[in-house]
Amino acid sequence: MSGRGLSVRVVGINYAPEHTGIAPYTTEAATALHRRGHDVSVVTGFPHYPSWRVDPRYGGRELREVMHGVAVHRLRHHVPARSSVGGRLRMEAGFGSAAIRALERPVDVTIAVSPALVSTAMVLAAQRLRARRTPVGVWVQDLYGAGARETGLAGSTATAMTASLERRVLRSADAIAVVHDRFRTEMVDAYAIDPSRVTSIPNWTHITPSSSETRDDVRARWGWRPDDLVLLHAGNMGVKQHLDNLVSAAREIDSRGMRIRIVLVGDGNQRRRLQHDALDVRSLDIVDPVSEQDFPQMLGAADILVVNEKPGVRSMSVPSKLTSYFASGRPVLAAVDPEGVTAREMAASGAGRCIPSGDPQAVIDAALRLAADDVAAARMGERGLSYSRTHLDRESGLTAFEDWVRATAERGVRRASWR
Repeated sequence: MSGRGLSVRVVGINYAPEHTGIAPYTTEAATALHRRGHDVSVVTGFPHYPSWRVDPRYGGRELREVMHGVAVHRLRHHVPARSSVGGRLRMEAGFGSAAIRALERPVDVTIAVSPALVSTAMVLAAQRLRARRTPVGVWVQDLYGAGARETGLAGSTATAMTASLERRVLRSADAIAVVHDRFRTEMVDAYAIDPSRVTSIPNWTHITPSSSETRDDVRARWGWRPDDLVLLHAGNMGVKQHLDNLVSAAREIDSRGMRIRIVLVGDGNQRRRLQHDALDVRSLDIVDPVSEQDFPQMLGAADILVVNEKPGVRSMSVPSKLTSYFASGRPVLAAVDPEGVTAREMAASGAGRCIPSGDPQAVIDAALRLAADDVAAARMGERGLSYSRTHLDRESGLTAFEDWVRATAERGVRRASWR
């Protein structure tokens, strides 16, 4: 099987035109496999993230299209209006039910992306029941068991059930890819997964900074004054991000008359509540998601890029924004658990400073310290950019992903022959 083109099916609820979260990685991986001579098809949902509303440009129950040579089969599913365990379960189960009906065509290997865990479980079960057993690899972007435990969204019973399902799914897969070594350790320790079945493939940098505008021009376009200290948080506005911390920091900035502006760019299931809570906060801007072209420019025009996580979040996910932050060459301020996976990535990159999560005053103090030391801030930005080039290179990541897909197909064939 080595060397020849494979028929590869990718099943994941998020895909382009979504341009934040995990969709860019799934899209780039599928597109790269096609470019490298593989026959690639994708089963996905209708675009809905991070707004949690289906893109109005997409109608009907299903849609077939070809994107950059990849056959994409879109299936409509429920999208919850607000964050809840029940709403998430209904969405994933609905997508999974539709997806298993779209698995008729035999392929050499199926890659299921988690999230979504429930639909991944359904796809795995369906593939196992087929007469022609298809090898299945699970590409893990978030850990559900850790997420349920760390966010507190689920009770103890639901958390235990989530971890049990995730354990069964991962133990049933022919191979597993994870985006950080911490995930591998968590799987081995918590789920007794054979470490030889888990491959670490860090998410790569998927933005390409390119602009004819100067940094001052970009700042002026967004209404940022030359003497504003701009702290920018980009991406999802969900429970895990706990952006109330930044709203509280902005409120304190107002009370002290400081020239600091906090900018939240993106969307998510907490955005409407955050907007309501921040109606009287002058030092905070909440901005709609920007285009792929504007995004790198906006990051580069900020003074400090911010990662903010809910206290207690440690192992559930690696913020996808970090790959973009590092590539921007700007210093990063991370309000995170000091023992968490994000803190580890920050330490490895040297791209900024970590402060305790859930402490608005710490955000202000750390921002002022960075602003007072231009040399240190510039050095952090340079280290992040260097880390991006040496550890998060797109082509290297895509090659590692292709190698894993081939190994998954071969492992599945061997497992089938043993039975």
